[in-house]
This record gives sequence, C-alpha cells and structure tokens, in this order.
Amino acid sequence: MKFKEIGWNGFLMTVPEEMHLTRQGGDANRGTIFLESERSLFEISWQPIPRKPKPLPSVVETIVDQAKKSAKKKKQKFNVQERRDAVVNNHNAIYLRLKSNIEERYYIWYCQESNRLIISRFVFETFNEKSIRIIKQFLNMLKCHIKGKNVWSLMKFRFECPQSFLLRDTEIKVGKVHIGLVENKLSAFTEKVRTIYVDYFSMANLTFKETYE
Repeated sequence: MKFKEIGWNGFLMTVPEEMHLTRQGGDANRGTIFLESERSLFEISWQPIPRKPKPLPSVVETIVDQAKKSAKKKKQKFNVQERRDAVVNNHNAIYLRLKSNIEERYYIWYCQESNRLIISRFVFETFNEKSIRIIKQFLNMLKCHIKGKNVWSLMKFRFECPQSFLLRDTEIKVGKVHIGLVENKLSAFTEKVRTIYVDYFSMANLTFKETYE
C-alpha cells in the first residue's frame, strides 16, 4: 500500500494514497480536519488546553456520554467495547473503542508542546488486520507538534511557514488549493499584520488535441 504526506495546521500526517482532505475548519489553535476514502474516515479535532485542564479520563467520559446520547436519539444500541491506556507521539493517551450502528476507534491525548487537546477518530467500513495496520502506521508517523516551521503539504504540493502564521482563508477543489495565512503582531502602539497567499494548480494528467474532427 502506498502512503502520502499531509501537513495541515501544525500536524504532519501520513495517510493511504486514496485518502483525501474533504473538510476542514479552524486554525492551528482550534479546528477539525476530515480525511476520507470510499471505505474509511479519519477525523482529527483539537482545541487549546485550558489553564486548569480536566484529567484525560474525564475528557474521555464526555466523549462517551455524547456518543451514548447520539445513539439513544437514533434508537441505536451502544456500548463501550474497549478502553485502555496508550501512547501517541510520546504522549500518554487513552484508546477508546465504541460500537453503535458503526464502530468507532478513538485516541485522545494532551500535546503540551503545541498546547492542544487532540481527539482522533477512526471509522472503517470493516475493521480488520489491514485497517488496524493503517491506524498504527498513521499514529506511528503522526507529528502533533513540530519544531521550527509548520509544514503545509497537500496534493503533491509542500511548503514551510513560521508557526506565527495562522490559517485564515482556504479553498480546496479538484486540482486547486488556495491557502491564506496571517500573522498578527501587537505592541502598545502599533499592530503589524503580514499575510501570505499561496495558490497551487496541479498539472493536468492528459493533453487535448489541437483540433477535433
């Protein structure tokens, strides 16, 4: 199986080649990203760690309660199939396996380096040895905090940018990516704003005849 790199909002990820970024929102401080293929879905969400953070087990209980309420509302059976300690990118994490009409697997952890609570959710049409290997590969290669500049990587297009620049504008279409990054620096008397706009158009994989008869 071939894999590819996706860099987005302070994350550097390795995913199967057939997966695509389908939805996203927010910036490096708070946001969500969805990576999908025909038979799988990865959802990564993050938010700032509060000054008085909840213990990780309490965060997990909130996730379980929300999933239970959602299943009840849809009149679906619900149960927690597994819950155990884990490690992701040298961070203590909790692994969670939930089952309603679909099976969902979660890894939840605090990343102190990026000051983020990170919740990753994995859904496959069928969980088997192959899907488990894909999740393991994803987590083993995942970088949730990056030293130096952030990496932006999508559709065979890659660049690096200082972490002070946050995502403010984006558009992703077939063959096109538009990214707008903004840096705000405030002082007692002035506000300095710098903006970077990047537009990428992928090369066509076919050529047309000059004329058709």
